[in-house]
Amino acid sequence: MNLEWTKLGAAIFVAALALGVRGADPGGDVAARFPRIREQLASDDFAVREAGQKELEKIPQAQVEALRGLWDAESDPEVKARLEERVTAMDLYALIHPGG
Repeated sequence: MNLEWTKLGAAIFVAALALGVRGADPGGDVAARFPRIREQLASDDFAVREAGQKELEKIPQAQVEALRGLWDAESDPEVKARLEERVTAMDLYALIHPGG
């Protein structure tokens, strides 16, 4: 597959993930919710990690800086990778939807 098509596919995938932000609760508090989400993301059980990922995706765009701080401080490689993916998706969403 052509590298440009691969990059385009990856960008579309990340944008699709970011679109989930619209239905999120803007009043949610990442500091209060994250300990449970982190526990799920660090689980040895795949289904539990995926459930944590779904909760991570509900964190609203307005809290991207809080997630960025958690990502910077995280030591668990699995949790850190999932936080990086979410922050990147949120950053892309902000670029595609400026002021939104």
